[in-house]
Amino acid sequence: MQKRLYLPFFLFLLHASVTSVSAQWTFTDISQAKGQMGAVALGAKAYFGGGSFASGQTNKVEIYDAVTGTLTTKTLSVARAFPGAAGIGRKVLFAGGIFWDNLTHYATVDILDTMTQTWTTASLSVPRAYTQGVSLGNEVMFAGGFKKSASSTLFYDVIDVYNNNTGNWSTKSLSLGRAFMGVAVAGNLAIFAGGQISDSQVTDRVDIYNSTTGAWSTATLSVARAYCAATTVGKKVIIAGGVNGANINSAQVDIFDTETGIWTTANLSEARSFTTMGATICGKAYFVAGGGVNLTFSAFQSASKRVDIYDPVTNTWSQDVVQNLLINHAVVAVKNKLLVAGGVVFPTGFNKKLEIYTCTGLSGNGEPEASLKISLTPNPASDIFTLQIPDDAETAFQVEIYDFSGKRISKFEMSAYSEKKVNLTDWKAGAYFVRVIGAKSFGVEKIIKI
Repeated sequence: MQKRLYLPFFLFLLHASVTSVSAQWTFTDISQAKGQMGAVALGAKAYFGGGSFASGQTNKVEIYDAVTGTLTTKTLSVARAFPGAAGIGRKVLFAGGIFWDNLTHYATVDILDTMTQTWTTASLSVPRAYTQGVSLGNEVMFAGGFKKSASSTLFYDVIDVYNNNTGNWSTKSLSLGRAFMGVAVAGNLAIFAGGQISDSQVTDRVDIYNSTTGAWSTATLSVARAYCAATTVGKKVIIAGGVNGANINSAQVDIFDTETGIWTTANLSEARSFTTMGATICGKAYFVAGGGVNLTFSAFQSASKRVDIYDPVTNTWSQDVVQNLLINHAVVAVKNKLLVAGGVVFPTGFNKKLEIYTCTGLSGNGEPEASLKISLTPNPASDIFTLQIPDDAETAFQVEIYDFSGKRISKFEMSAYSEKKVNLTDWKAGAYFVRVIGAKSFGVEKIIKI
């Protein structure tokens, strides 16, 4: 049985001394003003494939190199909007899609080998659009999707599975046919949350696939909705926003802690829906722009420029904005950059901008990654615990300790190869978070006071 715990929602802007990172926006242009692209990051590059533009659909793939800051292009075998996208090993895949003018749906899968720079093609088991791709272990899964006619829409439960080791394809099934889910991967789990199941119905179903055991389980969102965005930060899957069957857009956020199995809830600062997933950089989850969806017309009727940012260490939210009211854009994280590409500037037309949010570490030139392993013993603790920082290429670290409400209760400095005894006798019983931050890495662990 899933456990659901409702906690107070804390909403305030964090001072720079809390986050210990800084960020900035820069801007450039992609080759076309367009939206409804498939987007994926692989290595140091982000790929934005297909999409719609003013004259129809496009076969262009925009490739952004996060190291050099340059953009190049390639072409898909067929022009289409809403292809699914995923990356695995050295391959990038764009699957399915739709040509809106005549409602042609594609089974085509374009596969780019990023080492040889060559393309091959394959086919999905069913032609469809907005199939959603995830990479898990040695497999890519393209789940669900839709096929639209002049009078109705068919929603699929099929999952096409590509094995990167063998090159073979197979199929699995969702528990319900649907599209416009929130999808994410956390460790060995693939999460498929919510979604649209008919022209006027949405679901609260969450399908969870364990790649280690091959077993499926289900859970339930706090509110049934489609067009929600999802991303994983640490061991938490964040499922944000969406629209219900009455065309009421939601600010609801469901947070699934994959370690404890506990579900909690929060709220975005604005109710809205998404055709792109969230993204995670520098240990925080970002949900960018979006707007109000009407299921009856399968269209956005309003838009936002808001960016909601979740910090799992302090369990707090903050906000930023992009330049324009934006829908049908693509969001992806690559290295320490959050990329917001194309879309529609509501209500004027297609967008050519690539907005780049760069997160840097304490030194101003690092790239923080949650890769630093720290040790807290004993845990739980009643009076004193020992914090150890292992061998590391860096020498200086800042340590910050927060209670569960997000209040910082301690701050000090340490060096590598060192340990420090921390007295928690006067702390209230409960969970606390210890964050250790270097110029190029950081680590977070939870300590329980008993």
